[in-house]
Amino acid sequence: MKVLVACEESQAVTVRARAAGHEAWSCDLAPCSGGHPEWHLQQDVRPLLREPWDVVIAFPPCTHLASSGARWFGEKRAQGLQQAAIDFAVECWRANAPRVAIENPVGVLSTAIREPDQVIQPWQFGHGETKATCLWLRGLPLLQPTEIVEGREPRIWRMPPSADRARLRSQTYAGVADAMVAQWLRPGLPLQLDLLACGVAR
Repeated sequence: MKVLVACEESQAVTVRARAAGHEAWSCDLAPCSGGHPEWHLQQDVRPLLREPWDVVIAFPPCTHLASSGARWFGEKRAQGLQQAAIDFAVECWRANAPRVAIENPVGVLSTAIREPDQVIQPWQFGHGETKATCLWLRGLPLLQPTEIVEGREPRIWRMPPSADRARLRSQTYAGVADAMVAQWLRPGLPLQLDLLACGVAR
């Protein structure tokens, strides 16, 4: 499959997709930290979203979208930051691909796009931590848990302040990335029909 992983500097999904034999590309404004710049497109992803892809998996920035920052929503709305973030996420959702996944924390995309198709946790994929993560899916099946483990440690939220804190908090867990590649990029995957996914509530 030809796969675009939007807003992914870590290359967590891209490297695994390449290992599985797919033509996968990460794209981000920042240089990649996954060790494979030859598979990384350092640019604005929006022109790429208009090109044809088999699958688009997008991780739009959540700084102005996540409910954890609700106390600043008024200021972000006034500055136009939240609307710009919503518009970008919606553009990812409307990517030129029959299969699209959007990943984001609990936040305003539940009304900007629709209610998420599912909410996953790291402890469902081999990581004993909590971090509710929403998935909006078009043409893709729900992500099935692969390894439910003990531990409900909110480590990600206790991370001390640092220059890399936002980047580290947003990185995809290895177990989740494995599941995305194994379940969403498998050969012969039937296209999931979803009439609701064709519309976007604005």
